Amino acid sequence: MKQTESKISSSSGGEERREFFRVEDRVQLKFIPCSLEQVENVEAETLFNQSSVKSLTQELRRIDHDSQQLLRSLAESNRSLELYLKSMNRKIDLVASQLCAVVNDSENQKSQLVTLSESGLAFLHPKLAVEGHYLALELTLLPSYCSLFLYAQVISCMQCPGKYRIGIQFIGLSDIDRQALAKQVMHCQLVQKRMNQE
Repeated sequence: MKQTESKISSSSGGEERREFFRVEDRVQLKFIPCSLEQVENVEAETLFNQSSVKSLTQELRRIDHDSQQLLRSLAESNRSLELYLKSMNRKIDLVASQLCAVVNDSENQKSQLVTLSESGLAFLHPKLAVEGHYLALELTLLPSYCSLFLYAQVISCMQCPGKYRIGIQFIGLSDIDRQALAKQVMHCQLVQKRMNQE
C-alpha cells in the first residue's frame, strides 16, 4: 500500500470542490454496467448475489453507524462504559472479518491493486470502458473484508500496455460508505508511514 503525493478532486453541480488523498491499495472489485435509471432508483447491492455473511456485515455496519451518536453521549457520562462497548465492537468486527475471509477463500476471490480515494478509484482492466457510462460496484476493502455496494461513473479510460486504466467517480455516497472509505485511506496512510519509519 503506497500513498501518492497528489490529490484527487471532484465536483458535482454547484457543490464546493473537495480534495481527497489518493492511496494505492489492494481490494477486491466486481463491477457491472448499469443505467442511470438504476442509479437513481435501485440500491446497488440488489444487483449482486450476496452471501449471507456479507449481508450480515452490511447490517453490522449500519448498526455501528446508527449507534455512533449514542456512544458519544455515553462517553460524556461514563468513560469506562464507552471503552467497554468499543472493545465489544472490535471483537464483533474481528469475528465478522474472519467469517468473510473464510467465504472469500471458498469463492477464490482475488485482490487487485487500485488507486483509491474517498471520491473514486482507478484500476487496470483488459477491456475498454466508455467515459460517462455508469457502473455498479461491489468493493471489498482489505483486510477488514468490508464490502461496499456503490454506483460510479467512468470519468477516464487510458490505454496502457495490454490493458486500460479506468478512472471512476463514486455517485451518491452515503455517510456510512464515505466513513468506511475515509477509514481505509487513513489505514493505508498509517501503514505506509510505519513502513517508512522502519
